[in-house]
Amino acid sequence: MKTPSTASSRRRPGKSVAASSDGHSGELDRKLHSKRPRRSKILWSSLVVMATWLALGFITSPPHNNSSVSSMDRRRRQQMIREPPYFRQDQNKFDTRRWNHRSNSSKPWNPLGTTQSPYSEMTPQMDVIWARGWYNAIPPPRHVPLDYYNRAGLDGGAAPMDLIAERYFPPTLCGPRWMRINDVARWIQDVLPQVKCHFTLITSDGIIDVPNAVYNAEALLDSRYLVAWYAQNVVDARHPKLHPIPVGLPIHYGFPKSPHSAHTLQTLLNIRQSMPAFATERSSQILLDIGTTRGGGARGQARLEAAQILRQCPHRVQVMEPTPTVETWTQHYRTHQFAVVIRGTGWDTYRTWEYLLLGTVPILLEDTPIVQNLHLPAHVPIVTVANWTEICQWTNQDVARMVERYQGWIDNAFHWLRPSLWVPRNQTEMERLCDVSPGCRETSLEQEQKRRLQKLSRDQENAVPTEEEDTLGLDPQQHQEMLRTLLRSATSDELEQIIQSDPIAKEKMYQQLLLSSQAET
Repeated sequence: MKTPSTASSRRRPGKSVAASSDGHSGELDRKLHSKRPRRSKILWSSLVVMATWLALGFITSPPHNNSSVSSMDRRRRQQMIREPPYFRQDQNKFDTRRWNHRSNSSKPWNPLGTTQSPYSEMTPQMDVIWARGWYNAIPPPRHVPLDYYNRAGLDGGAAPMDLIAERYFPPTLCGPRWMRINDVARWIQDVLPQVKCHFTLITSDGIIDVPNAVYNAEALLDSRYLVAWYAQNVVDARHPKLHPIPVGLPIHYGFPKSPHSAHTLQTLLNIRQSMPAFATERSSQILLDIGTTRGGGARGQARLEAAQILRQCPHRVQVMEPTPTVETWTQHYRTHQFAVVIRGTGWDTYRTWEYLLLGTVPILLEDTPIVQNLHLPAHVPIVTVANWTEICQWTNQDVARMVERYQGWIDNAFHWLRPSLWVPRNQTEMERLCDVSPGCRETSLEQEQKRRLQKLSRDQENAVPTEEEDTLGLDPQQHQEMLRTLLRSATSDELEQIIQSDPIAKEKMYQQLLLSSQAET
């Protein structure tokens, strides 16, 4: 009698008896013995394939030196590299189907000239600028959670460094990129040194003064890989790569019962479609939204002081108490011809662009960075004043002349809210809009001349008389008096003469001043 096999002895009694009664115990043993080697081979093959895949993934992973980036798992890194086709990078060339650019090409690179519609499926289909919408001037990346754009932005805080490093890791940075201004300083320090390809930066969603309040902004502007930097609240626009952009509409806040930006945009559009006529159906009193004068610090104090000055002239200024958002737009903003814009927490304010959208001309202080760097060069339809007391001195005739001048200009104000006008900056289109808007060119010339006269006055305030001034017989005190006289009368004959002459040449300027002085004496 043969000894039972090990396999058969390990079988349960019921199965063993059943198999023996059928006479198939030998065949069953052969099947069990034959499957064991096959399963082992499959297991070992799977382990070899997995090890090879892990090794290849480790070898082909992009090199980096940032500790935050190195902590990311490989799956997220591979997901980050899988960008849309127009963001892929193949050694030294971009995808020609999208950008048509090579690094050794002699043609100038315009990375934003062929972008798609400025809004994606994440946002409403309305061609206006809005506070957090600048990242949609480019197709948004798929691997970044919406918290980076929305929920994290409401509290004004900066994003975690690992998210910044993941979002703007050098291999995926090439081309146009949007970034919250709060995160730029840390990105400049930790990621910018690793960037080896050209990129265009768009920053928004913050109240930081650019570039003065951005730590180490010089390193970004001086980077040979930076094509252009489009930023809000620009206080110094002298660098050729830095371009100011508006803050736009505050639609990311939404309404208490409908916190969706799509609903907000549709409401604004409906209000705009039924606006009263600017010259005949609106109030001639200057609107002051008192709800915008809150806040602390030096800027909050400046807003309170401005409100106190304007409250002293109720014959000219109508004070609007805080009201719900929709009522503010329908009952106040769109029913006045002019409205005062007191600076907000940042230099640029939402009220300016809300007024323009609803056909109301904003009134701003002329000696502010946002007016000098953003509004005046772009010919935005605004009224500038030297101080708030000037508004209280306006007569009905002054307001009537302003209505006549701004009537055709404000009718085209909606065009200045198009994102394509600012990113990339289309100065040619801005000049064309000014030419076809009655009153724009005349007002722009006067504003530009006043700005140059003010600059000249500041430069000469404590300057020693030059040889030209001595030759023309103008001592510093007489020179200052003539400049102040011209600045007080924006439509005087002396100013018209200077506008027709070359305002840049100092000799001609002093000749005009001398002639004006002789005419008065």
